[in-house]
Amino acid sequence: MGAIRMCVRSTLRQRVWGTVSVALLVALAGAAVLAALAGARRTDSAYPRLLRATAASDVTVGTQGFGEVPADEIAKLPGVERVARLVGFGVARQPKGGAVPHDVGFAFGAANANGVELDRVPLLEGRMPRPGRLREAAVNETLAHQAGLHVGDTLRIDVFSFQELNDLSAQATAEGREPRPDEIRQAFTPVEVRIVGIGRPRTDLLVNENQDQAGVFFTRAFARRFADKVSYEGAAVRLRNGRSDVAAFEEAARAQFPDVNFDFQTSSADAATFGRVVGPYSDALRLFAAVAALAGSLVVGQALLRLVSSDSEDGAVLESLGSTRTQRALASSARAGIVAVAGAALAVVAAVGLSPLFPLGRARAAEPSSGLRADWTVLGAGGVGIVVLLAIPAGVAAWHVAGRGRREVRQERWRPSRAAERLGNAGASAAAVSGVRFALQRDRSRGGASLPTTLVGLVASIATIGAALVFGVNLDRLVTTPARYGWNWDALVDTYDAGVTQDFTARVSADHDLVAVTAGSRASLVLDGRTVPSFGFEGIRGHATPLVRAGRWPTAADEVAVGTQTLRDLGKSIGDAVTVRTPGGASVRLRIVGRTTLPSLALNGTFGLGEGAALTARGMAALDPAAQPSFFLVDLRRGVPRSTIDRRYSDVASTLGPQRPADIQSYERVRATPLVLAGLLGLLGIGVLAHLLVSSIRSRRRDLAVLKTIGFSRRQVVATLSWQATTLVGMALVIGIPLGVVAGRWTWHSFADDLGLSAGVLVPIGTFALIVAGAALIANLIAVFPARAAARTRPAIVLRSE
Repeated sequence: MGAIRMCVRSTLRQRVWGTVSVALLVALAGAAVLAALAGARRTDSAYPRLLRATAASDVTVGTQGFGEVPADEIAKLPGVERVARLVGFGVARQPKGGAVPHDVGFAFGAANANGVELDRVPLLEGRMPRPGRLREAAVNETLAHQAGLHVGDTLRIDVFSFQELNDLSAQATAEGREPRPDEIRQAFTPVEVRIVGIGRPRTDLLVNENQDQAGVFFTRAFARRFADKVSYEGAAVRLRNGRSDVAAFEEAARAQFPDVNFDFQTSSADAATFGRVVGPYSDALRLFAAVAALAGSLVVGQALLRLVSSDSEDGAVLESLGSTRTQRALASSARAGIVAVAGAALAVVAAVGLSPLFPLGRARAAEPSSGLRADWTVLGAGGVGIVVLLAIPAGVAAWHVAGRGRREVRQERWRPSRAAERLGNAGASAAAVSGVRFALQRDRSRGGASLPTTLVGLVASIATIGAALVFGVNLDRLVTTPARYGWNWDALVDTYDAGVTQDFTARVSADHDLVAVTAGSRASLVLDGRTVPSFGFEGIRGHATPLVRAGRWPTAADEVAVGTQTLRDLGKSIGDAVTVRTPGGASVRLRIVGRTTLPSLALNGTFGLGEGAALTARGMAALDPAAQPSFFLVDLRRGVPRSTIDRRYSDVASTLGPQRPADIQSYERVRATPLVLAGLLGLLGIGVLAHLLVSSIRSRRRDLAVLKTIGFSRRQVVATLSWQATTLVGMALVIGIPLGVVAGRWTWHSFADDLGLSAGVLVPIGTFALIVAGAALIANLIAVFPARAAARTRPAIVLRSE
């Protein structure tokens, strides 16, 4: 063993830069893989960790409209551990000169009224207001941005009760008039508060596009002082056994208060929705890790095998000194093992250094502890995995080489390539025949490139590029075509919770600029024990309804169409029945007749694509009489801009364009990821091909020397290498492109089916034609430099050394 140690030390001293360079290559590839995997886990876990850090409630209990939740009675229900009473206020921008307040709902104020601390607000700046201080408040990030507020500023607002305004409007309507300005002004109380903090509540992370809501966080002292302006009361509930008690708690609450139309919002449902929002980022990171692992295994693996081959040159000497095969294998693989261990250690350190880049997307806003973070589950297992995955092939190669010892390497019988022979018989040039032979005929010389490994690498690169392009094209079509994610109309005319009057319905129905009009109402229904955002639709003119992906649209009061995700959560399918609890406690059975895609229609904007239920207007009215029509889905006459309709109805409603759910927004932000992956895989393919050509020149020096001896010119040598590259790439294209199309179609079908979208796949034929042409061009460009080096080969020197 002394001779072995001496040999290893000598090799390390003499080849230090080669050892360092390969170790750095291992570290670079390993760091990319480990950082991406750790970043994916950090992205996935950001919201659950935020729930723990903010003492999140398990259930937030509210009511449809502006009702009151009996928090004290809720606290007595079985399984309840803690209850925080929540009160909310209407807040409006304070006008100048005593005018009537405007921009009602400019912000939404809330206060925790009983001192129980749940659902803490993560702060971006400053602090939360002291509970006993009347004139202190915090605002959310949206309001701070909209109003240009900073910590220390004074916020001048009017506080009001929505119920008081509704009562005032109802009384004036009963008297056949509009409310007078002085009556409206009396309903608003001017307030000045000092901003002491700016925060980002977790519910703000879930809203869909254009549904950000400004918010003010008042104190308990404020809630007591302005108790007459409270618009609603709710309760944040912590359960003893967490999410496992949610279903039992909801059932108990409805049984105890059958006349209250509760609206339950659970943290587990929020976490699931957030998971779908950040899922594209995590998936993109895992895809990047897979690509980096593939590239690293091919490039780093071949580099390590070259180290083993180089370090085995002293095998004959060691055998003469009496070393065993095991000792020779250890000697030739020792440097590769050191490289693997050192590279893995550096990769772990580098991955920790890269951790502040993560999480990505909205998860970055949810991250409770930014900065360096070491995920030892990934880093520990990954570091060991790198060592094992690199050491095993190096050890196998070393054992194989050591088994030959001083014995002469058997000359393998020369087997000419049949394709090259046929090409020669067809009259092809000598350069073409030689190039095809180099590409297809197996090279058995020591250090020679492996044709199967190279071909597998090229096919894998091209197939994955093809799959990435198919998926990327269809993903781009999804996020840029509203109808594909359920927005099957031109605009949404929304009165929010104000409701639709008969006069407004008549105005919209008679509007000739609207070619299709569908009235809609909102409610939260309980389907088989699950709270589901639900919508009732009534066609007024034309056809403007969400798309039905399977089955049909409901036509009877006892029929329902359900979103894909909700259908999956319920464990139901088309044709099954679901039981719905009415606010009065009765149970009604509905038959599922269709699977639909519901876009962002909920007011709170926290529901994802595929969640929800669609009913007829009669069906909704039977289940929840309080769910009155509050919006219209409309198609515009050709040439009529949405802004025209918005101005026309601005007195009572807002006219909105496509509202993308949060998960579709996430896909929009990562839609370039497939193209980036395709680029990385293209670089991988270039590296694999370049490595083959360089290795081929080294291992086929004798063949090239013979060709030059019999009269090959430099141009013919260059042409030979070009034919070799073109042949390899052509074979890879013939195999890889069909595999890529199949893989891309399968991936998109799976993705679309999971979201409940149309699974139609667009295959970019023109793009694939460009890939074929580009691959042939790049192959010949890559071959230029190795070919020039080969053309400078001196036949006499090479043949004499052989």
